[in-house]
Amino acid sequence: MRNKTVSKMVKIAMFGTLSFLFFFLKFPILPSFPFLEIQFSNLPAIIAGFAMGPISGCVVVVVRTLLKIVFIPSTTGYVGELADFLIGVSVITVTSLIYMRHKSKKGGAVSLLFGCLTWIVVSVIFNWTLLGPLYGLKGKVLINYVLAGALPFNAILSAMVSLLTFIIYKRISILLQKF
Repeated sequence: MRNKTVSKMVKIAMFGTLSFLFFFLKFPILPSFPFLEIQFSNLPAIIAGFAMGPISGCVVVVVRTLLKIVFIPSTTGYVGELADFLIGVSVITVTSLIYMRHKSKKGGAVSLLFGCLTWIVVSVIFNWTLLGPLYGLKGKVLINYVLAGALPFNAILSAMVSLLTFIIYKRISILLQKF
């Protein structure tokens, strides 16, 4: 029992650290919104959620966010960190819960599809109601940002992260079972 607990804690710490390191691999894709950068920090969290359940996956998001707050100065007044945290927890919860009930290749694909939808919907809702207003965006500027920036950006990012997860999860899960 104790070895399983220690093993799980080590895996969570490992995935949290990897998730944090993935923050450094980023690049913009929308010229009109260069501050929206593709980064794959949710990939380790989704894999952790698939392998160990939604709570573990969400703890990876918490670890990653805390490491980012401590070691990387915020350029967004922590609004970006809040967005990343809220989206991460929402996506990890949905994907992990679906995958827990349907542990198959098809179940993984379905859970990642629902994860993408969750990612997009949550990002639009948070950008519209919370994040945009925190940046002082109003009216047409807010509408333009959400529809031309946040929506396509998060659709592309969620699809990329989900595709990578689908490709590598089974290979990694074999290693995790041995550990």
